[in-house]
Amino acid sequence: MTQITGFTHALNGFKSMHSVLDYPLTLVALAPATYNARLASAIFQRGLRQRRQTVTDTLRTQARLIDGTRVT
Repeated sequence: MTQITGFTHALNGFKSMHSVLDYPLTLVALAPATYNARLASAIFQRGLRQRRQTVTDTLRTQARLIDGTRVT
């Protein structure tokens, strides 16, 4: 929930940017959102790697069953 809130604040900061003086404040607002986006991306990538590994393991198991070798 904090990630979504931080991102929303960052977007609102961008939308309400009217003068050059607002720019540094927008950067401060965007910092947490950028970190949260990286964190979300890392979690997503880890999930993809785990799913890929599961698919690979499943295919190996099926190949062993077809060959008639024992699956351990």
